[in-house]
Amino acid sequence: MRERTVRRYYCDHCKKAGGSRFHMESHEKHCTKNPDRSCRMCDQLGECVTPVPVMHDAMRANGMAGLREASNRCPACMLTAVRLFPMVYPEPWPAKMTDAEESAYLMQSDATALDYKAECARFWNDLPRDDPGY
Repeated sequence: MRERTVRRYYCDHCKKAGGSRFHMESHEKHCTKNPDRSCRMCDQLGECVTPVPVMHDAMRANGMAGLREASNRCPACMLTAVRLFPMVYPEPWPAKMTDAEESAYLMQSDATALDYKAECARFWNDLPRDDPGY
């Protein structure tokens, strides 16, 4: 019989795990639960990431319209703001949820009417393209 020890790497911000240190470091850098994340979608536009507390304040003041404006319409940044600030949502916040349960809860809440898929489609369609034939 053989025994093999395998290393697992875990994101410090969410529950994601993987066997590759390189891939988990990349994930952690861009994780939507990381308040100091680097946004790949904002990089496409050459824009800086809006600090999460600024997005949170805009969301509290003007709901999703404020969040959309504060995040420069970036769906990944909007998702980050929604995931990181549960105190915006109606109480009581469910105690222990898996990431899938949390995402489902956030997406169904009236306070967070974020349709991530539609926001992504809008973002990519509005993205300026260098090649006019694209």
